[in-house]
Amino acid sequence: MTDTQSNLAIHDEIIAYFNLPISPEFAILVNGDWGSGKTFFIKKLIQQYSDSLGEIKSSTLYISLYGIDKVSDINFEIFRQLHPVLGSKPAVFAINLLKSSLKLSFNVDSNSDGKQDSNINVSSSDLNIIETLSNVKGKILIFDDLERCSIAPKILLGYINKFVEHQGLKVVVVANEKELYRNEPQLRTDYIETKEKVIGKTLTVMPDTDEALSSFITEIIDVYSTTVNQSKFLTESISNIKEVFSVGGYNNLRHLRQSLIELKRFLSILPNEFYLKQNLLLELEWIFLAFCFEIKKSDLIKSISEINSISDNAVTDAVRKYNLSRGLGSIHEKHGTTTFLEKYRLKESNLILNESTWYSIFHLGYYDQVSVIQEIKMGRYFYDENTDAWKKLWYFRDSDDDAWLENMVSEVFENLECKKYTMPEEILHVFGVLLTLSKYSLIEFDTEAIISKFNEYIGNIQLSIQDRDNINLYEHGSFGLVYSSNDTPELKDMINLMYSKIDEQRVDELPLVVDELLALLKNDSDKFYGTMTLSNWGDQRYFNKPIFVNINIDEFIKFFCDLNPNQQRTFMDTLDKRYKYSRNELLPERDFLTSLNVKLKEIRITGSKLKQFHINNSIKWLSEIIEKYFGEKQAAP
Repeated sequence: MTDTQSNLAIHDEIIAYFNLPISPEFAILVNGDWGSGKTFFIKKLIQQYSDSLGEIKSSTLYISLYGIDKVSDINFEIFRQLHPVLGSKPAVFAINLLKSSLKLSFNVDSNSDGKQDSNINVSSSDLNIIETLSNVKGKILIFDDLERCSIAPKILLGYINKFVEHQGLKVVVVANEKELYRNEPQLRTDYIETKEKVIGKTLTVMPDTDEALSSFITEIIDVYSTTVNQSKFLTESISNIKEVFSVGGYNNLRHLRQSLIELKRFLSILPNEFYLKQNLLLELEWIFLAFCFEIKKSDLIKSISEINSISDNAVTDAVRKYNLSRGLGSIHEKHGTTTFLEKYRLKESNLILNESTWYSIFHLGYYDQVSVIQEIKMGRYFYDENTDAWKKLWYFRDSDDDAWLENMVSEVFENLECKKYTMPEEILHVFGVLLTLSKYSLIEFDTEAIISKFNEYIGNIQLSIQDRDNINLYEHGSFGLVYSSNDTPELKDMINLMYSKIDEQRVDELPLVVDELLALLKNDSDKFYGTMTLSNWGDQRYFNKPIFVNINIDEFIKFFCDLNPNQQRTFMDTLDKRYKYSRNELLPERDFLTSLNVKLKEIRITGSKLKQFHINNSIKWLSEIIEKYFGEKQAAP
């Protein structure tokens, strides 16, 4: 019997119970694991039952026991459902008074016509609300989340038994029986002993993925403003979702629903052109949901931060496995992220997006649309005749065509000769691919020749400021691809060489950025401070670079006098913080500071006492900076 058939049989069994002409004098327990869809199942059944009777007002009362620790709270919930008017603010106030043991009398205007329809009088908090204010005769009671209730089992089941045995009502209890008092042996024993008197039948609901998934997709399409493309894809990818959910093996429908809602948000940042590539979307959906399921379960991925270590862990585990095969090393437990990749049939080298991007999505909830689109477009799904040869070579394992390999390698070397590759990340990709091909003897160049070639290449390239200032080469890849040979010392050495080259260019380009930085001081002085100092904000790009040696002092004096007082103070504060942490690197700026101090002392501003006051303050501050960090006492103005 399939899960769907099993749940249908349980459905029919409960309906038959509801339709019994006499009181059965026992309750039914609907059992199931967390996330198995028990609540979804029972609520749908209740709705169908009410519809079949043509009821305007349901004959069932649904009460969640989640977090309840007093029987009186259950009483109030039943009372509230029997008297919906008590959901108004005056009624809520009255209920709070009830709980505070106050005597009260209040009028109820149920049809809002301004006339009193009934009057309720209460005398004490231990009043039995069910017996004196409510009439549950003919009602079917549903008690959900039994395992999440803090009331002792004997008291709780005894309370439920009052409805079953003494009032002859039909009652359904919903619970994850495995979790009931699992760590409390005595309470577990009490439950088992008391259950025998109250519960006459236990029915176990199985996760019905087909029905639940169809319902979840319909809900997302109806409620979350999906576009035509998104709706069409979600509907057509149900089999893909079912498969990855099945591979996960957790059968938690609650997690499935939550993950689909998150998937909808991810899909919403993808442009329409992506929806023309069905295989791309299916693979993205698979990876996204795999991450969702494992993060929610915290089994293989115990901490979201581990996403940033997927490649490192995979390489470490591969090396350990290789060493063990040669009788070297010792047995280590495989990293959870490596098992995650194996479980979902994924490769650490091809997660479409960079590890850091996945981390941002799942840890920060940050969906960087620009980065996501760029990384996807750099991947294999957007390859065409214009795609660079190194990207095609990255997938050399998928080809068995030697002529293709020869042509791609030849094209890469031609591009190197004409200095086509200027992005540091792209250069590392090219180096990594060629290094890998060399180690497998798939090209005629040996490792030393390739290293020599790229040492020379990096020594001669020029990077644009944008390329240079927006890179993090310590990641394991870029453009959604892991660097080939990323676990080798050769690639690590090449990364270090690249950073050395970047630092050299920064020094060489300092004269070119002076105007940019001065404009920044005037337009965004806080950002200027963050760029020029070792601080907690900003990119700190030039905190130890002698920028000010390249400033024309006379032009700067004019610029400085045009700054407002706050900008002048920010500039002086920037100087103070720069030399506090990077004095040795910034020694070349000493002459600039001395000249600036001399020039400021020559300034005499007529017609504005305040402007002269601010200039004098700047002179005093600057003199203190020079003396404090360079040991040169400055003459008073």
